Amino acid sequence: SRHAPSYASGSVVNGLIKLDLNHPYSGPNTDEQSNAKIWDEPGCSCAEPIFIPHPNATAEDDGVIMSIVNTTLKNGSESCFLLILDAATMQELARATLGNFNAVTLHASFVDKHGRGIAVN
Repeated sequence: SRHAPSYASGSVVNGLIKLDLNHPYSGPNTDEQSNAKIWDEPGCSCAEPIFIPHPNATAEDDGVIMSIVNTTLKNGSESCFLLILDAATMQELARATLGNFNAVTLHASFVDKHGRGIAVN
């Protein structure tokens, strides 16, 4: 609907941001007056966020946001994890380590039983 929040990943911050497009704020998203809600962690790069509504949702943002997050560990190795956020607050609910860069995004990701990419595109 026209009142639905907007979720996006970004190439500058590389985190996730939720904006209320019906109540825009022209200042920086980090200002206290801003209605932006941000998840960001140093060294992380988030893929396309996917919204999953709660089955008995009572609000448009009642559900979770899932995103694959690529990161560089302290030892220099690369890893990724599945991030799950509360869609209303953008607070982290859970994360699950996936290992090396097995998937860049949830969208159109196909793997075999060993986690190897099998996309044909």
